Amino acid sequence: MQERTVFVKPSLEYKRDAIRFMDECLELDGVIHGGGGLDICSTYEKWLIFLQQKRSKETVPEGYVVSETWFVVLENDDKIIGIVDIRKELNEKLSWGGGNIGLTVRPHMRGEGYGKELLSMALDRCKKLGMGKVLLTCEEENRRAARTIISCKATEELNAEAMADGFRRFWIAL
Repeated sequence: MQERTVFVKPSLEYKRDAIRFMDECLELDGVIHGGGGLDICSTYEKWLIFLQQKRSKETVPEGYVVSETWFVVLENDDKIIGIVDIRKELNEKLSWGGGNIGLTVRPHMRGEGYGKELLSMALDRCKKLGMGKVLLTCEEENRRAARTIISCKATEELNAEAMADGFRRFWIAL
């Protein structure tokens, strides 16, 4: 049976496990999809500052949108199983590849239902934030992500331009 999971704000307390999480993702995928920039900051501490900057319109770095990033941890042991990045608005880049919600599940925990759980948690948070509908995207070849998105009552937008760029686009009304 799957253990209970909760959202927690990234903090120094999670540094060691976050770095292990990042290394596992980079080793398997070469990137962290929906990781809120964890894989692009030079240190974990700089990533925490970056996340804080993205939380407000006044401080969001140029080219980024206001967002909030959460770790999803197992309640009984605080182990990070995923990252969820909720983007409260879209820019042109996110409109084609990225969407309002980015997420990734720790590689060795994929295929156990955590992707759907993380997405459901993110959708609940988006609803609380007053977002009426959200856009989700995935790469064309990522069938597991597409199935997860569809399982949450998403409607696929058949957009030739996005598909030519290798992305599938889905909308979910909240």
